[in-house]
Amino acid sequence: MKKRLFIATLVISVLASFAANAGTWKKNNTGWWYDYGNGTYPASTWDWIDGNNDGVAECYYFNKKGYLLVDTVSPDGYEVNSNGAWVDNGRVQTKNVARTTNTNSNTTRRLTDEQAERAFQNYLYAYLGDLHGTNSYWDNETSGENPIVIRFKAPTGAQSYYYIDRYSGYTYVTRYDVAEGIETLTDRSFNLWDYLY
Repeated sequence: MKKRLFIATLVISVLASFAANAGTWKKNNTGWWYDYGNGTYPASTWDWIDGNNDGVAECYYFNKKGYLLVDTVSPDGYEVNSNGAWVDNGRVQTKNVARTTNTNSNTTRRLTDEQAERAFQNYLYAYLGDLHGTNSYWDNETSGENPIVIRFKAPTGAQSYYYIDRYSGYTYVTRYDVAEGIETLTDRSFNLWDYLY
């Protein structure tokens, strides 16, 4: 099976507030990549990054080796400029995000895996109703990582992925095409903290 795209078409809609990843841009002879600061980096995905922490993020596409695409069209058909930012009709697409905080601080609010799973179950009940007795299931694809990734399989067999920022709680949803091995962004987004009760 093809390596799935974490965020294949993030650019379908301008999403609500999301704490951009706190990391560092790096460059070598091959090109630019974004180091999340924890030994990981985006690959085969779109990512909203607020590189200067001004509260405004731009959307970038990274190839399967983790390098930023520049002056080209992404695999899902969207244009990126010479800085690698997604552009539509020549205009860089941005969104407001929460300014990042020191994620190593003990005072930073952070969802645990258990809290995220409980809140996700509450969200499913609020959004889809009672799923008991159906052929649906979900599981946490990550453990202690940011973002948290939860895979959900609906009773119809459709699969979705929920990407949850562990600090802000911002969550966006993608639909996964099993036959094609491609993931596309839906227009659903929400804050998981709202479902932690």
